Amino acid sequence: MKRLVIFSPFHPPMVNPRSMRMKDLMLRCSERMEVLMISNPLRNENVIDDNIRCHGFTMDPHQYALEKKHVLYSILKSVFFPDLFILNSLWHLVIYLIKYRRQEDIILTCSHPVSVHFAGLILKKWIGKKCFWIADIGDQFSTSGESLRDKWLHNLERKVIMLADRVVVNSDFLYQTLRTKYHLKDDQCLCITNPAIVDFSQMKRIPGQQLVLQYVGNTYTPVRPGIEAIRILENVISSINQDGLSAVIKLTGKQHEELVQRFSSSPVVVFESQVPPEQLIHVYEKACILISLGNRIHTGVPSKIQEYINSRLPVIHFCENGSDPVLPMLENHPDCLIFHTHESNPLELKEFITKHRTDDKDDEYTPDKDRHWDKLLDELNNCTTGAST
Repeated sequence: MKRLVIFSPFHPPMVNPRSMRMKDLMLRCSERMEVLMISNPLRNENVIDDNIRCHGFTMDPHQYALEKKHVLYSILKSVFFPDLFILNSLWHLVIYLIKYRRQEDIILTCSHPVSVHFAGLILKKWIGKKCFWIADIGDQFSTSGESLRDKWLHNLERKVIMLADRVVVNSDFLYQTLRTKYHLKDDQCLCITNPAIVDFSQMKRIPGQQLVLQYVGNTYTPVRPGIEAIRILENVISSINQDGLSAVIKLTGKQHEELVQRFSSSPVVVFESQVPPEQLIHVYEKACILISLGNRIHTGVPSKIQEYINSRLPVIHFCENGSDPVLPMLENHPDCLIFHTHESNPLELKEFITKHRTDDKDDEYTPDKDRHWDKLLDELNNCTTGAST
């Protein structure tokens, strides 16, 4: 019987885009074929899925790896290529070969981290065409391309994409970027959106005394600092409140230290800790306008964007650069303001916010037609695989 083998250090109950994406894949896969995931043990958490085998170092379920500000991060990053997970990724491959490998296995590697794709690369070069390999790529490996390390990352990305039997991405922007960059055919690359974490069909709007501008997610430096966007928004909200409206900015998630220090004493900015996925619906129920912070130097699409679109709430997107991959996704949003952080007039923000001072939206929820794994899994179920030992 065919079996899909997934290599990824992130798995439920971890709350991050890769973990939720792999959870969705495993659920859909279980109806068609066997599935096995090779991942890492989690601190103080029990793995409840019998299809997940945990090996390697123990991970904090609430944190990806070392914080980038950590003194060890810069040191270790300069030593290990392509990332700090490389030894862990190679160990997962060794464990797979020793304990779990079957001839009919279909391999799927999910990044980030980039090093997870070494399992696919090595198996593909060793076994050849008899190994069917799917590379699920969440972000480009590198976007600057100037340093020697970036050039190595570009070369690694090219090898992964050219050797993989299928390349799967999670956004139209990345789909178009990789297809153009590597001249991929239609059947080589597939766009499968991230699953909807929140079921908005169950959302019941909770009117409040305050107009809540809600940001859901984390911030990072230098990719998504958010400081300039929140500064502009803070000034606008303070002005609006002086006119008699009661509005507040809520940031729910893990925010970087500089952002917290800058706005912790602000009377219109409220920081809330990260909430479990099953409780996110209650955050959206109290929100009037959603805040989206565009990435400054990264081409990836924040995973929350599709969630924002599905909510059908008004959105203010702060754009840091003209090539922001989020812009095409929000083009058809019925109630969205694109605010260019360094160019737009703050009066546009004030007009948009005051327009929504009355929380009277009661749109019927229409679920987004996700492009999910079913088509690919049906194809895999019908293809012939098998690696000679």
